[in-house]
Amino acid sequence: MSENLNTVIMNGSNFTLWKRSTEFFLKSKRLWIHVKPTTEKEREAYPNWAEDDEVALAYVGSRIEPALSAIIQDCPTALEAWTKLESIYQSSNLNNLISLSSALFSKKL
Repeated sequence: MSENLNTVIMNGSNFTLWKRSTEFFLKSKRLWIHVKPTTEKEREAYPNWAEDDEVALAYVGSRIEPALSAIIQDCPTALEAWTKLESIYQSSNLNNLISLSSALFSKKL
């Protein structure tokens, strides 16, 4: 199996595809826990939390176009980077999908 399962680079317009592909990859490396909210107790129970969080953050950052990296450059954790990207791109992708669906629907009528 290929070491790098995710070849999708997020460019701002493909967030939904990038997000799903990156989720699969992080889960395959047992790093998904770093991009979802956790409690302090959960983090303390994870032996290498800080090191693995850096790996997850580096992976997320490496799978976005360099021009977009400034968006997450000040994020100290993978969760913060993931949340920031979601807050910016998820709603715009959903709005684009709704607009496209509406346009297609109106053309069929």
